[in-house]
Amino acid sequence: MNHQRLPDVLDAAIQAQQSGEGLAIATVIRDSVAGVEPGRRMLIWIDRSEGRIDPRLDSAILADGRAAIESGRSGVRSYAFESGASVGMQGGDLDVFFDLIARPSMLVIVGAGHIAVPLARLGSLLDFRVTVLDDRPEFATPERFPDASQIIVGPYGQTLDSLPSDRDSYVVLVTRGHVHDAACLEVMLKRDAGYVGMIGSRTRVRTVMRHLAATGYPIERLRLIHAPIGLDLGARTPAEIALSIMAEIVKVRRGGTGKSMALTEKLSV
Repeated sequence: MNHQRLPDVLDAAIQAQQSGEGLAIATVIRDSVAGVEPGRRMLIWIDRSEGRIDPRLDSAILADGRAAIESGRSGVRSYAFESGASVGMQGGDLDVFFDLIARPSMLVIVGAGHIAVPLARLGSLLDFRVTVLDDRPEFATPERFPDASQIIVGPYGQTLDSLPSDRDSYVVLVTRGHVHDAACLEVMLKRDAGYVGMIGSRTRVRTVMRHLAATGYPIERLRLIHAPIGLDLGARTPAEIALSIMAEIVKVRRGGTGKSMALTEKLSV
């Protein structure tokens, strides 16, 4: 199919929202050279595409569409017909708007103990698709986690290894022991998740990190792990600890600083 009709685009957008699969809708909004009509569209997924805009530019548009899905940002890109390249937000021969149906961010909670319960609730409230994993069937239940999209019972490391993860995945390790933490970290250190955090005292964290360093994982890679997990809120209760964890995840996800936004200079009234 060379041209995407509006009903086809709307159907694809609805399916993307329902399935959680990212979709970029590339629409021509200006052409100053080749007579490509505004409104011409290409549908772009991470692993496929439908429609064509211009054979000289389709490869560059496809790459920019997939980059938009990865970044989670809509926007305009401009293209030059002579080079067949993307030239930024303006200055080219043809402008394309990328309208993004974003993939939902995944919150994977490894461990179904007392902190995991409010953590799953907060994650769902913040529009994460929540998965809870534990090796104890009496803990990993729908009754304890009504807000979870998925509840899995199985060995920690092995089961985590079977789950897909990417830059939209946020993994929280709240297991009951550093042996389980180490097994899960060995899985996640081989992947490029958006966030990996591990709960525990500084002593527990150092024990796990020293073990992984001795196993051969580079220090630079280990420093990407958020451990001990969360922002320093002085949290004490499970709900407060869950809040500190989700606050750190939002900070990483949105690029914030975690600092107070209160004005520090003296105000005159």
